[in-house]
Amino acid sequence: MNKGKYLSVVSLIVYLASIFFLSPIVGDIIVLFSIIPLALMTWYLSPGFVIGVLVLLCVVIFYGFDAEVNIKSPGIIYILFSGGMVLAFYLIRKRMQYLSHYQARQEAMLENSTDIVAIMNSDGVITYTSSNIKVHFGWVPTDIINQEVWMTVHPDDLIRAKAKFNSLLEHTSERITLDFRFRCADGAYRYVDLSAVNMLQDPIINGILVNYRDVDQQKQTERALLANEYNYRILFENMQDTVCMLDNQGCITDINEAGINLMGYARQEIIGMTVAQLVHPDDQERSRRYFEELDHKGCYSRYEGRVVAKSGKPIWIQVDSNEFIIDGVKIGSQDIVRDISVQKEVEQQMRQQNKMLQELNATKDKFFSIISHDLRSPFNSILGLTKLLDARFDIWDDAKKKNYIKRLKNEAGMTYKLLDNLLDWARIQTRSVCYHPQKYLLQELVKDEINLLEELAANKNIKVNRLACQEELFIHADKNMITTVFRNLFSNAVKFTPENGCINISCQKLFLQDQKRYVQVAIKDSGVGIPTEQLQKLFQLEELVSTKGTAGEIGTGLGLILCKEFIDKHGGRLDIKSQEGLSSTFTVSLELI
Repeated sequence: MNKGKYLSVVSLIVYLASIFFLSPIVGDIIVLFSIIPLALMTWYLSPGFVIGVLVLLCVVIFYGFDAEVNIKSPGIIYILFSGGMVLAFYLIRKRMQYLSHYQARQEAMLENSTDIVAIMNSDGVITYTSSNIKVHFGWVPTDIINQEVWMTVHPDDLIRAKAKFNSLLEHTSERITLDFRFRCADGAYRYVDLSAVNMLQDPIINGILVNYRDVDQQKQTERALLANEYNYRILFENMQDTVCMLDNQGCITDINEAGINLMGYARQEIIGMTVAQLVHPDDQERSRRYFEELDHKGCYSRYEGRVVAKSGKPIWIQVDSNEFIIDGVKIGSQDIVRDISVQKEVEQQMRQQNKMLQELNATKDKFFSIISHDLRSPFNSILGLTKLLDARFDIWDDAKKKNYIKRLKNEAGMTYKLLDNLLDWARIQTRSVCYHPQKYLLQELVKDEINLLEELAANKNIKVNRLACQEELFIHADKNMITTVFRNLFSNAVKFTPENGCINISCQKLFLQDQKRYVQVAIKDSGVGIPTEQLQKLFQLEELVSTKGTAGEIGTGLGLILCKEFIDKHGGRLDIKSQEGLSSTFTVSLELI
């Protein structure tokens, strides 16, 4: 009987004995219920156990010598009883949390280990195996549990394995190692390196703990190295992976044809070079640590790093290395090197794509959050106006009715424009917008939009000055997208220009450094300008701002974002210059044909 059980039994005996002395004083019910917290604290053997015993002793002594106080002060019993219960359940919760975290950590470490862990009883029956056995050998744990371990051992290795097992049963805590051929679920055999320890006396393990690793590749390499020179050279030179032999100083003593092709050196050039001369400078320290592991353990696996080829190109490789021993003397190591450059490129592309998807999803979430907020306001306004019209139509005069109908029209128009912009943006993000660029004459493409601009400007007595190019300018563009861009920019110019102001539209050709020809269309207004702090936020959804025009015109805040999306589709640019209180200039740059 261990110490915990002994203390539990003694404590319970004390409590049971106290029933007979305390029940006449405080009643059977209270005494019986007070057993619960002590029993729980005793079970978990926490520091609270001692506190619980002290509380009990205080109750026994206090009421054993002064029963009259019990009648005068019954609240003390309830205070002690409640305190004991609260303390007990608090300790239970803490203990359960600890056990839960500990168990979860142990299971995670066990199941994610590259080695397979198993437990078998003294009869050689498997009682547990980690789930990663399926990855290495194809076995589903439920198919192999409760089966004799000998079913997995190659017949030629069975006698040696049973001898080791019997020796292990005779010595508690002794550890044995064994390499043998392990039968996979498909009937094939793979070499494993097994380590086992007798833990039958351990109350938790209660069995033989086995740890075994798939070393089939290593065994194949060892067999190849022990073959005759001719067969060895054929295997060595025809391996798809690079095979490299190193001496104890890390110098290359031999390398196969795959390694020569990978690194770009001639055989006589690379023989004698050190690994440090080939490893990328940024990976030198990590490479050195793996060499230290090779010295301590005799092997390392799955090192990933970069080497630099003769051409200067960095190449990502994965390396498994093992000591090369002859007659018990280490003479160097053998490295199996795989080119994983393509894999790394794919991983990098996937990371970039995942990042883009995350950014896109975040943008969409933010965008629709803004839209759901902004749509509610105009609809509430429309509903309010219609209710007023419906309720007071018969008592209002025609002028007031017309005023409210005009307001209702403006609200409905703004809401429609907001929805229209939203649909355009959504189609862009989901790639539902078909981009079909064709050859267009720029002047013809924007003629209708400029005419519309002049009509809008006339309502505010704004003068529109056209400084158009006389030369014909042809661009490759999607008509719907480009007309949408100029329609938004022209209407913005009118919106933010006060009455009696002016708007100048100009275009000019220019050449960039790459000698591509571009046309710049500039729309300059004499409006209110844009504050500097808002200028940097015009194309950010999370900073979406809707500003009223000089005549109270209401906007959606989405027009410029759509313009930039469409211009980016065309490989162009949208530049903005503004002076608060003076003017703003929006310049669209598009490539000429």
